Amino acid sequence: FAYSNLNCSSYNFSGGTLQIGDAGTSSSGQTFNILTDNPIYNLTVDNTTTTKIGSIYNMYSAASYTLSAKGNVTIGSGSTLISNNNDFNIGGNFTNNGTYTCGTNNTTFNGTLVQTILGSTATTLYNMTINNTSATGVTISKPTTVSNAFTLTAGKVFTDASNLLIVAAGATSTAGTATSFVSGPMQKIGNSAFVFPVGKGNNWARIGITAPANPANALTTEYFNTP
Repeated sequence: FAYSNLNCSSYNFSGGTLQIGDAGTSSSGQTFNILTDNPIYNLTVDNTTTTKIGSIYNMYSAASYTLSAKGNVTIGSGSTLISNNNDFNIGGNFTNNGTYTCGTNNTTFNGTLVQTILGSTATTLYNMTINNTSATGVTISKPTTVSNAFTLTAGKVFTDASNLLIVAAGATSTAGTATSFVSGPMQKIGNSAFVFPVGKGNNWARIGITAPANPANALTTEYFNTP
């Protein structure tokens, strides 16, 4: 199902894929506006101009809305998804092949199966919350930066040396729990004291540092579950 230049006060879509815009060149652009808080299933943004999703980028009201995508979210090459300051809940994979502009919102990964952050473009999130209830958690397959606050509520985050979770200068993180931590390397930038919510396997093993003397430092930390 595909639509372009569509405005509506409410829209419900379940099953399949909702594609906003087209894959070809458009001089006028496409805009899709949802002015109520309704869940959809798969959100695909695939056009060559900026697409604004109304329930997270609301051009007609100062009210705040949350877009709940129960399935996968894909930003096509050359496309821009603007969520501005409204929250975005993602239940499936997040594929960024274009640009994601998040403003000061909270992006929550709240799936019940394994979720993956991937794509050709590294993603920066303002607030990132992990609330995945599966045993497999969230896998980062493209470097992901949190610029304000990283919150671990449920589920583990799996990283590797090429695909880091990066906490920017001035950003904070919760310490995690025994069932919710970063399994793999994690990087902190800046000169603030910080507790890395890391672990491996069934071991939650936080690593704390005092404030580094050099604010330009980027410290990468990983816990290894070996004697």
